[in-house]
Amino acid sequence: MRLGGVATIRGGHSGARVFLTVVGETAWRAAALSRAVEAAGPEEGLQLLHDCGLQGLLCYDDGRVISTPEWTAGAG
Repeated sequence: MRLGGVATIRGGHSGARVFLTVVGETAWRAAALSRAVEAAGPEEGLQLLHDCGLQGLLCYDDGRVISTPEWTAGAG
């Protein structure tokens, strides 16, 4: 898949503030799925992104970072 869209949102889950970045083939799809991840929660949401072939990164205000397996930002 060719990736060309990025969406970043700020939200909350279980009392923690979280920043979510989704990368996909279009910005509108990345934005729509970022809201779906926010609603589903981190584990189910990241699985949804993976199932849809998109990449995502969650950064919590306490320093935790989780991502889809395909996330490659900063690797190497």
